[in-house]
Parts: sequence; C-alpha cells; structure tokens
Amino acid sequence: MFPERHEATHTPWQRRQLQRSLRQCARGGWREQESQVLVQLQDLLDKLPVCHTYRRNGAPVNMILNTVLVSFILQLGMMLPVLECLDINIVAHKPVILSCPVHAKKPQTSNKVFWKHNQKDIIKYTEGRVFKGDKSATYTFVNADNGNYSLNLINPEEGQYICKVEENILRTYDLTVWEITGSQQKYFLQGESLTLSLKQHATVMKEVKVKWVSPNKVSVTGEESHWQLRNNNQDLHIKNLEFEKDHGAWGCHIFLDNVLIISHNVNVNVIGFLKASAKDDDEMMFAVVNSNVTLSCLLNINLQDQKDILLNGEWLKDNIILGKENISSSNSTSSLDKKLPKVQFEDAGRYQCRLKLENRQLDKFIQLVVMKVFLEPSSEEGKGTLCCQVSAPAPPTTQLCWVHANTTNCSHGFLDSPFCHPVTTTGLWRCDLKVKNEEKRSVNYSTVKEEVTAMGDHAFPVTEVLSGAGVTLLLLIIVGTLVPACKMIRRKRQQVKRMALAKQHLLAKRTCQCQRELTNDYYHT
Repeated sequence: MFPERHEATHTPWQRRQLQRSLRQCARGGWREQESQVLVQLQDLLDKLPVCHTYRRNGAPVNMILNTVLVSFILQLGMMLPVLECLDINIVAHKPVILSCPVHAKKPQTSNKVFWKHNQKDIIKYTEGRVFKGDKSATYTFVNADNGNYSLNLINPEEGQYICKVEENILRTYDLTVWEITGSQQKYFLQGESLTLSLKQHATVMKEVKVKWVSPNKVSVTGEESHWQLRNNNQDLHIKNLEFEKDHGAWGCHIFLDNVLIISHNVNVNVIGFLKASAKDDDEMMFAVVNSNVTLSCLLNINLQDQKDILLNGEWLKDNIILGKENISSSNSTSSLDKKLPKVQFEDAGRYQCRLKLENRQLDKFIQLVVMKVFLEPSSEEGKGTLCCQVSAPAPPTTQLCWVHANTTNCSHGFLDSPFCHPVTTTGLWRCDLKVKNEEKRSVNYSTVKEEVTAMGDHAFPVTEVLSGAGVTLLLLIIVGTLVPACKMIRRKRQQVKRMALAKQHLLAKRTCQCQRELTNDYYHT
C-alpha cells in the first residue's frame, strides 16, 4: 500500500511574491557570494511546490528536510544585510520623489551620498557639492544642503534606483512606469477610430489584469458594438467615436494578484456637431417663402475653453461652396451659421456644413424644405383655387391641410404636386404643414369677392394686407380733403369775428372823446 500524500501548503501568490522580492534584492548590489546564496535559495523555493510529505503509520519522513531548510534560512538571514526593496508603480511623465533616510544612519554632512540607476551612478553629493553623471538630466536632490538627499525625478525612467551613503545601501527602489499610448492627435473628429494601449516593458505585464472604464463610468467588457479589447485587455480599440459615449476621461485600472496597483486616466477630446445625423437621415428645417432663415451647425465643445485649436468651416450646396469661415477661441459662439434672407422657393435643397481639422473633415447635412401659398383665379365669377406647395424632397410623413371656417381638408400620399382647394367663399384661409401630425409651419391667406373673380390676363392674388389698401387710400383722400377745408372755414370765421370786434372798439373810443370835450367846455364857460 502506498503512503499518504499531502501537497505543499505554499500558494502560487506567496511563491511569486517571494521570488520577486529575491530578484529585487539580488539586483541591490550585494556581494557575489551572497548572490550565489540567493540563487540556491531560489532553486529551493522553485522545488517547494513539487515536494510532498509522505506519512507511514502517522510518522512524517520529511521532518529532517524541513529542519535543515529552516536552519539554512535562519543562517542566511544572519549573513545578509537588512535592506528595504520597495516596489513603486507610477504613471509615465509624472514626477516622483524617492526618499533616502540618511539621517537614520549617519547624520554628518560630510557623508558621501550616491544615487544609482541600474547600477550606474547618476548623481552624488560630496564635500558640499552636487555632481551629475549627465549634466542635461532633470533629476535633482530635493535639498542636499539641508540633509535631504531624496531624489526628485521630473521624468522618471523605469528600473532600479539605489541610495548609498559611503558603502552602505540605505534604500532600493524597483520603479515600474506605466504609460497609455494612443494617437499623437489631441483632438478627434466624431466618427474616427482610436486605440489606447497600455505600455510597460517589465515581465510583470504577463501577470497583470487591466480594466477599462468609459467617461460615463461604464466598464468595458469587450461585448460592446464599438469597443474592442485586444492583447489580454491591454489594448482598447474604439470604433466610430461618439461624443455622448467616448468624450472625456477614460480610466485604466491595473491589478496584480487581484490587488489594484495603479489607476490612470487619459482624456479623449471628441469634436462633433450637436444633433449630428447620418447622411441618409438629414436634419430637416422648414421655412415659408419671404421669411428669413438661419442654418446653424452647433459644435459640442466650447471653443473659448480651447486655446490651442483652429477649425475651418464652410457651407456647400450641390457641391458648390457658398462661404468659408475660420473658427477659433476668439469666436463668441461655437457654431457655423449660414443666413438666407427672404428665402425663395428655389432656395430649397440639401445644404452641407463642413468642419475641417488639419487634414480631416466632418460633414453635417441639413435639408431645407420651403413652403409657399398662391391663388389660381377662375374664369367663373366668384370662384378660384388656393394652392399650397412644399419643395421636394419632403419627408414621407409630410401632410398639407387647408383650414377654413372650422373645416379642414388634408392631403394624402406623396406630395409631388401642389395641394389645392377650391374657394367659393371669402374669408381667412390657413395652410398647415405637418410632419407626423406635428405642425411645422402655417400660412394665412385672406380673400375677398373681387379676388376670386375673373380678371382676364391681369388676374393676380391679393393677400390680407393688400385687401384693405383701397379702403385705407379712400380714407386718406377724405381726411386729406376735409382737414384743409375745415381749417379754411374756421380761419374765415375767426377773421369775421375779429373785424366786428374792432369796429366795436373804435365806436366806443369816439364816443368817449366827445363826452370828454363837452365836459371841458361847460366847466370853462
């Protein structure tokens, strides 16, 4: 009968952690004989998972092996110096400070402090002076004159960093730099594609798990229609960029042994049109003849917040350029506008708004539908036909309705010709343009008896404003005639009154002079 067999209790995670620590310490500048000991210890650790414990009648047969191994490890701990091997994960192009606790060893300012990168001296402080291996390098001491020998890395590079005082190693760092790369472009146009890749050249890449999170806090699973995960989730491919889903900060979370070691965000700036539609589903705009129309393409970003962007815009119709415009942060509005004053029926059609960024372009299409109302007189007295027409192509659900005196008559089917209605009574008529039973535009038309009476070759429609022109003109003539006549009569009356009053004053004056003379003569006598 075979003896009982028991597997080793060391987990794969524990074995990897110990092996990684040994590799780090082995790169820490130990002496050659100590490195050989480490290699032997690592060989033993590699064999631990395949070592088994056999029992026979309840007695362990590997007790001696375990005792020897424990004694060997204790002796090794007494031989080797105590070092701190620290794993640091950072994001590329972000500064980091590596501390060097010199005061814990020898606080004298006369100490020689060295920093090594991958066993190469990069900077040292001795006799009150700082020396660099590469004078153009950006790394510096934090404040060496005051005893702070921490290393300030402005643009850190991956690898091992060692802080030494004299011949003593105080601190060892294993620096891992993570970087997310993509396109060199800062701005993307809606509809373009983008690939974000996680870069790190260490062997640890095989052991990490990567999780991508969209700007809307949605975790990417790879099952989405325009998000694809590649290369063990280390690459994220985004097809047909959309402002609503893809514009903003994408999050990349990196896990090692199910422990989050670093998170990094990368901004994706997507420029597009608000309410942008596909080419086969143009945006519709409705207008009435002789009205003022402004076609507008509103951008999804505020250009005043973007100081380093210059866009070019232009308007086209039937591939003919109607105008060009430069858009920058100095613009008060973030939109492309095209004004059409006094629009006519011939102005209807498909307009194209084009946005250019470097050698790329984005188009938006607007279909302008124009509506007009006209009167076709009849040869019969008191009759005529009112017609309402929309330009083609109109939406399939477009409907025209004539409304008069609480009665409504609507069109049915495709509007390839004017929709007309006979006029037998005078009054106010209204034509409504509806799409999916929603009123888009409306035109009022007023008729009088003379308007629908045959007028030969000179017949023409008269609108509501013109129908009162005759009455207004007559009133103006009457007023213009009566007012001067009344003023003249009044002026003559006032003149007669003034003449009569003057005669009265003159007669009274003569009478008073006669009485005054008689009185004087009598007294004199």
